[in-house]
Amino acid sequence: MTRGQKKFAYGLLYAVVIGLVVLALIPKSHTPAPACSGSSCGTIGPLPLQTESVQLFKSESTHRIVTLAEVVNPNADYGANSFSYEFDISDRDGGPLTSVSGSNDIYPDETKYIVGVYNAGNADLSLVSDTPVFKIYPPDFQPAAGFLKPNLALTSGPETDVSSNGIKVTGKVKNQGASSVSEVEIVSILQDKYGDPVFAAQTVIQGLEAFEELPFEVDFPADPATVQKIDSTKTAVFLSE
Repeated sequence: MTRGQKKFAYGLLYAVVIGLVVLALIPKSHTPAPACSGSSCGTIGPLPLQTESVQLFKSESTHRIVTLAEVVNPNADYGANSFSYEFDISDRDGGPLTSVSGSNDIYPDETKYIVGVYNAGNADLSLVSDTPVFKIYPPDFQPAAGFLKPNLALTSGPETDVSSNGIKVTGKVKNQGASSVSEVEIVSILQDKYGDPVFAAQTVIQGLEAFEELPFEVDFPADPATVQKIDSTKTAVFLSE
């Protein structure tokens, strides 16, 4: 090997060594961890309330439209002192007819059923769309530590009585906690033999003292279409404050 070839070989070896040293000093890039959401992941702020189902029922005998929404709070660490909602009701062509709005609250990890009622007057209910739109406006979320969910229990019923004057769902509710409850919302859903909702209604008990038990009655219109569909053994009742 000539002197020039030796110099070239040593130079090439030196360049390779320097290159390996430089590569070793460059920081390794890391693939970011998958994004996580929700209070359980330590992110800031709660997840939005979720709507599981929205339904509409019609009563020809009372000229009423009743809407029902199932709202779920997926947050174990947050409840909402207040949230506003709105049912938008349209005709079968999609044209707006009316809206039913209100407000409610929801506990951490709670599922709540919300009933809306609209007196339709002389409107032709057959022209009303069976698919309402349900909207929830930003809730007033607060940490779960500020919520103490009442211990409510259905101790009797539900019993479903059908007559020409109407349909009545009765039972008893008990406050099993040591604190009084100012208001108990009782939502009842009549269902067919398959467990599908046929009609919904609600009532409210004002003031339920600690360990007190009181009867309740939820009234439904006795429309022939409703009476023919319901299975009285499938009636559901949901309690909330």
